[in-house]
Amino acid sequence: YPLADGAYSDDEDEENVEWGGEDTAWAEEADEEEDAEGKDESSAYLDFLNEEAQKFGNLDDESDDELGEESLLETPLDKVEPYGLFRDALMKLQTEQPQLYTSLTNSLSPEERTVVESAVAQADVIARKQAEEAAAVGPSA
Repeated sequence: YPLADGAYSDDEDEENVEWGGEDTAWAEEADEEEDAEGKDESSAYLDFLNEEAQKFGNLDDESDDELGEESLLETPLDKVEPYGLFRDALMKLQTEQPQLYTSLTNSLSPEERTVVESAVAQADVIARKQAEEAAAVGPSA
């Protein structure tokens, strides 16, 4: 099959033609499709989460009354007085290991010393209040 002259030429003019317009259009369409798919998946997932939250929300409404009663119960930890424990541990450290106590307290900044002193003072206030309550109840208890 003979070809006509110029039908298939390798002119440099044709090589420099930019085809980017069509390529970019395809890329933009692909990006738009991916964004649409991502939005569809995201909205479907959000709908699913909302449905699950509704289910759990209905369960929580029924058990709120029980929760209120449980919070009124006392636990063994309620009887623990942390300020007194801290004060007692600090005093024990001071009497049994004075070098360690001095080393620890000397490394404290003025603000940290104030915090420790206020914790010890709070322990004293609580101990005084507990002693007054015990005296008010009397020896019959």
